[in-house]
Amino acid sequence: MAANYIDVNPDNGKITNLETFRNNLIFFQESAFGIMSVNERTTLTDNDNNKLLLGSGGVLDRYDYISTENGMLDESFASTVTPTALYWIDFTNKQYCQYTGQSNCQILSKVKNIQKIVESGLNSIDTGKNSMLERRMHAVTQNTKYNEVLFTLNKNTSLVFNEQTQQFYSETDQESNIDSINAFGRSFYCSGDYLYEYDSNEHDHLYKYKDMLGVVLNFQLKYVVNDNPQIVKVFDNVLFGGNEQFKN
Repeated sequence: MAANYIDVNPDNGKITNLETFRNNLIFFQESAFGIMSVNERTTLTDNDNNKLLLGSGGVLDRYDYISTENGMLDESFASTVTPTALYWIDFTNKQYCQYTGQSNCQILSKVKNIQKIVESGLNSIDTGKNSMLERRMHAVTQNTKYNEVLFTLNKNTSLVFNEQTQQFYSETDQESNIDSINAFGRSFYCSGDYLYEYDSNEHDHLYKYKDMLGVVLNFQLKYVVNDNPQIVKVFDNVLFGGNEQFKN
């Protein structure tokens, strides 16, 4: 409903992005980020393993800031969510950030002693409102095959962070792209008219999906509103939109 809204502190700038991490709605502003309370419920399990609702809050009851120093500039979209953490690039402070669900965020580029390298790669990025296209060339992308997160450093280089060792251990010329898709335990991205898979071939990181005759296959995006319809569910609000461009 249109009446379900809440105002955050305008001193931290406009809301620039929303992410879902561990069943929490994370909101970003230009110089801050936090958790939004959305329709919270308190339940109790009875002897038959049934859920009993003890109480519920409003749709948007409150918000809590995690940081008022690190945020996300508008039209950046340089973020990704893995099962263990939320990662993004803070272009204002020229930092790589990580949030694992604790009470604060970690400045990954400082903790892992690569801050000077990150600053040198991001120094050319203008933080003004007219540089959105330039910022969108920098991304944070998962490679689920190897539990890696790729941070774009410059046009030709991405830094590779391993989630198991919690270390930056290499760099690659493999493209880190904002139009990435993670599904079936694999990482894909779109570029031009093709769908590619990360690290699908030892000698060719960018692999075009082809059939047995070598014909490039078409791809599609399917939006599922109600999976497993035989299971009863409750939908409060479902809002989605899109932007399409067709060629030939």
